[in-house]
Parts: sequence; C-alpha cells; structure tokens
Amino acid sequence: VASGEDGGDGGDGDDTDDDGTDNDAVGEDDGELVSELFDVGARLERRPDDRDALVDFAALNARIDPEAPPFGFTAMVWDKVIGAADDLADALTGEGGPEPEGEAEQGLGPVVLAAGRLRTVLRPYV
Repeated sequence: VASGEDGGDGGDGDDTDDDGTDNDAVGEDDGELVSELFDVGARLERRPDDRDALVDFAALNARIDPEAPPFGFTAMVWDKVIGAADDLADALTGEGGPEPEGEAEQGLGPVVLAAGRLRTVLRPYV
C-alpha cells in the first residue's frame, strides 16, 4: 500500500495524523460543509434577514479551514470559496461595499450580492 492509501490509519487502527488530526472526520465533513454553504448562500440570497440562515452561516463559516481545501478542490478554487465566504461575513457585519440601487434603504444589498457570489462559486461542486 502506497503512503496515504491506507485509510489514514497507517495500518495501526489509529485514524489520527501525527498532529492529532482525525482523518475520518476531515473527509466525511467536506461534502457536507460545501453543500451546507451552498444552501445557506441560496437562503441568504433569497432572504438576507433570515435569522436561522444567519446563525447557520456563522456556524459553517467557523468550520471553514482556509489551509485545508476539501477533497476535489484545488487551492485556487478553495481560495475563491474562502473569499466569497469572507465577503458574505463582511456584508453581514456591515463591512461590505456599496449597496445596489433600490436596496440601500434596507441595508441588505451587500448581503444579497455576497450570498449570491458564494452560491455561484459553489454551484459546480454540489
């Protein structure tokens, strides 16, 4: 068995790396994280004031590891996902850019745009 093809346990039954990373947890959650980010982006694009979606995004954003792209993601694509998630987080805290015309009075324009960008970036992967 070549290195890295042993299921992450080195044949000893221990599913952690030398640094303590649980290899099983890393792989199993990747698809779920990407799928849930896509979903919350769509929800916030439709209803940027949806409290449940806001809470869900905060929890998901905390789980994103910029240094560990999920399986199947190149570093370049993962950087785009990170950027889109950062933009959405900034928009939610009021640090986003200028608001589109017609939504300025609601203060939700940057959230809609950033949520749409996150959804668009993730669409090919869900």
